[in-house]
Amino acid sequence: MAATTIKDGFQGGSDNQAKVNSDGSLLVSGGGFIPPVNADTIVASYPSGTETIYKFYLGGSGGTLLQTITITYTDVTQQFINTVVKS
Repeated sequence: MAATTIKDGFQGGSDNQAKVNSDGSLLVSGGGFIPPVNADTIVASYPSGTETIYKFYLGGSGGTLLQTITITYTDVTQQFINTVVKS
């Protein structure tokens, strides 16, 4: 399946590039944003209209926090992602 390269120059972006599969899905490679394979619980929170936080745990929501992914959007419509941060 061939991928198409797109640029995020619209929405005030830079020349960063992403690849989209022929079916329109985002091609993900490397990057390290894959959830931990041993996570047995994912907790989503929505602290604001422009932010979503996913926390990955082992041992339930009171167990060991393995990873957090925070997604911020350009506005409350959440149509366009501004940043994705793994911590």
